[in-house]
Amino acid sequence: VNLMVLKQTLVMDSMVKDIAETEGRKYGDVLKDFVQSRTYNCLFDFETGVWREGPAYLEYLFHREADGGEAENVPRNAL
Repeated sequence: VNLMVLKQTLVMDSMVKDIAETEGRKYGDVLKDFVQSRTYNCLFDFETGVWREGPAYLEYLFHREADGGEAENVPRNAL
């Protein structure tokens, strides 16, 4: 297994668990929403470097996207 893919998956899992717990949602529902987001694509695009930033930053980007906003330091075409 590629270590970067493992890191990306662990960051995603941690973020999804946190959102599910904080918002009282099912893990699977949060995961489904995330996988369908542009933030998900950004996480698995090595060039954006989002995977290096950790689950809190990933959650920030995901919520920004859900609110219709853009996040700083991420290429406009990534989100």
